[in-house]
Amino acid sequence: NNRKGQLGNGTTTRLNKFAQIGGLEDIKQIAAGENFGLAIDSLGIVYGWGNNNNGQLGSQNIGNDILKPIIIPTTNERIIDISAGKEQSVFVTAKGNVWGYGNILNTTLEGITNAIKAEVTENSIVILTSAGEVYEYKNGTLSQITLPNKVIDMKATSDTVMYQTVDEKTYVTGTN
Repeated sequence: NNRKGQLGNGTTTRLNKFAQIGGLEDIKQIAAGENFGLAIDSLGIVYGWGNNNNGQLGSQNIGNDILKPIIIPTTNERIIDISAGKEQSVFVTAKGNVWGYGNILNTTLEGITNAIKAEVTENSIVILTSAGEVYEYKNGTLSQITLPNKVIDMKATSDTVMYQTVDEKTYVTGTN
């Protein structure tokens, strides 16, 4: 459906075919949240559209659906990675800082300065650093996650996180 404008086409009308989202050019990464979308261009500018109930598309228009892509205000640093969850957007800057909007984090995350990637789960943000370390931000607390080896990649859904380590092994955590 398109009841929150998550298709980014300026309407809330259901669309049963593929359509390009207007106003987005030179896009390098995309992320799909629950009823909202994000995109980042080659300059590190973040765009968002759809559900904005918890301010996950930035501080303006909280509670209002955004039917076409808008520029999401972030830090003055170039954004290199984005992630989206239920009602949370997360951005990683070129300087390794983590920034967020939504129901988990609404500012810069203190304590991390070497992030290269972040993923959103149902109730936490998982961060991968350039040193191959993993941290989880949950309920206002940042904690390190211990894995058997350095992590080189990770992916998350609402209740599962998978980690790929430097020795080409895969680890998973989540709820059953």
